[in-house]
Amino acid sequence: ISVGTHNLVIQAHDDEGIASIQVVANNDQLVDERTCEYNPAEPTKCVNQTNEWVTETGNWPPGIVYLEVIATDRIGESSSRRFWVNIPYTPPPNPEAEEPPRYNDILHFREEFGLDLDLKGDELAINDRIFDLMGAWNNANTPEGEVARATDASWGVPLRAVDAAELGYRETYVDQGSSYAGYYVDHRQGGLIYAGFVGSQSERVAALKQGAGLSASDRVRPFPVSPAYSLSYLQSLQMSVIDATEVLSSSVVGGIEVDIQHNKVEVGASNVAEVDSFLDSKFGAGAPIGVHYEPAADRPQYARIKATPTGPLKSGEMLGSLVDGAPRPGSEAYREEYCSVGWGAWDIGGKMPDGATLYRHFITTAGHCFLPGTEVLQWEVPSGGGSFLWERKIGYVRRYSHEKHESNFGTDAEAIRVEDPGILPRLIRLADDRFRRTTGSTTVYEGQIVCRAGASNPAVKCGAVEWPPKCERWGEINENGDPVLCTLRTEIPIAAGSSGGPYWERSTGRAVGTLTGGIADASWFTPVEEIPGYPKAQGSLNALGENDQPLHLVKAK
Repeated sequence: ISVGTHNLVIQAHDDEGIASIQVVANNDQLVDERTCEYNPAEPTKCVNQTNEWVTETGNWPPGIVYLEVIATDRIGESSSRRFWVNIPYTPPPNPEAEEPPRYNDILHFREEFGLDLDLKGDELAINDRIFDLMGAWNNANTPEGEVARATDASWGVPLRAVDAAELGYRETYVDQGSSYAGYYVDHRQGGLIYAGFVGSQSERVAALKQGAGLSASDRVRPFPVSPAYSLSYLQSLQMSVIDATEVLSSSVVGGIEVDIQHNKVEVGASNVAEVDSFLDSKFGAGAPIGVHYEPAADRPQYARIKATPTGPLKSGEMLGSLVDGAPRPGSEAYREEYCSVGWGAWDIGGKMPDGATLYRHFITTAGHCFLPGTEVLQWEVPSGGGSFLWERKIGYVRRYSHEKHESNFGTDAEAIRVEDPGILPRLIRLADDRFRRTTGSTTVYEGQIVCRAGASNPAVKCGAVEWPPKCERWGEINENGDPVLCTLRTEIPIAAGSSGGPYWERSTGRAVGTLTGGIADASWFTPVEEIPGYPKAQGSLNALGENDQPLHLVKAK
């Protein structure tokens, strides 16, 4: 087969009804599956089934891949077909060329935002729509291609004009809904808003829909089950659980968050029975607290990250520090830690005798990147990988909030003091030749659509903020105990070295946060402003301020 994206369409028929269609690679790797649940009321529903598997040659090593397609009916009888394909060598992408959109990225985004609900689960039609978008991106001089290119730059994947209009509409009405307590947004089902009230829920939701100023009242729904607890009560309980579990190891207790949809506090644990028993003894068996299994591998991990040797830095470029006595470039020991540029910031440092104001200038990044007092440099890594090419001294870490405070909370943030304000980042680096202006900062809210980009993976990726925040003790890194860090989750993947890099509100370009960590298919960020309803969880601008004066974000001129 040729280099690129390929699809395999499997059609199966059985009078008893098809239960599953599976695609198996190399005898033991299940790479795709489609199932159909038999319903006696619809006896012909599963008789004919079609499954389409889409893959890319870059996902496989070159050489022979043995494939087997297996169709199984509802009484357990199977039929199979075996064949092989010769996978060609897929060269790495040209660092000088734009990276084309990938099928899996587009599919994941469209599923996350429910953009294909009109196709009612028709897999072939959904894939055809994705292939059309990939084709449009590659034909940039057509009207569809212009839209695909523009939306890829803005959203991280190519979209149709109708998709962009729908998502723009959601950005306006979800923002209006952020002032209501106890609601969540289901983007996958087309952007529905579920609002909950303790007592008289139907009447209160009806009143909410009739109220002035709510632009998407037709999308508001009551909770499927009337809630028994207010959001303020659950947030208070969440804080109490955090305090109570301080005596337990962070290897046992994971994230602690309010589950608005199910009206309870959820606690992740590597030993469910131990933590469940402990919480029952503290809060009673009837408390609205759930404990679920959360192994360490499923918890967010810290992630460390082409730049310009002169002039201002850009948000998302790479920062690093040196090991004392280490060899110069060419050795892995040369680097100690590396992270990403966050945001430029300033505060007032006093007055001159003539009354003129003095200013201090900083570059922010994640607090787990460098210890206080560390000299931080800017590095470049070749596009194709290899040793670091040069360094530029930026400054020293002078503000640090990644430590436990009297509140028991901390903030994953630090500020590098710089002498030259001309190097402060005012633009977000989207690609080597594409940037976005920094326009200020804003608070986070449920369903808000944010984007991120980093030096090691410059493609813009966007996703919706999941609410409420997740609060947990992240690793054993502080001598006086680990602080509780509250972060916001998105289904935006990250790459190593991106910690401290920027998250911004897609519609406005306003700063929302900086990357703290992630796993394979999700990431968590620390907000720049205080999280509504969580006064102990300071945003980075407040946490890095001094004398009750916060840092202020540097905007593009």
